[in-house]
Amino acid sequence: MQHATNHTRTIGIREAARQLGKSPGTISKYVAANPVLNLGTKTRPKVDVEALRRHRLANLNPSRIGSHAGRLLGEGEPPSAAGPIEAPPA
Repeated sequence: MQHATNHTRTIGIREAARQLGKSPGTISKYVAANPVLNLGTKTRPKVDVEALRRHRLANLNPSRIGSHAGRLLGEGEPPSAAGPIEAPPA
């Protein structure tokens, strides 16, 4: 009987941060806050970078994108809530 193999590629926090264009501290804190993403141990976390990317996209608060939560590499600027600035009437 053959066992299904898991083809998930796990990488460390530093490599995941590099691939996502984020600081290792940001990724480390995010994984610590979302332990379902940790495929390693508490002291040596490992992640599937694509699962991490999907999780962040699905769970980041859109109003905080661009703040300390940060955008992922390749994400565009969030739309401006204020709209265009118009000159006051003369």
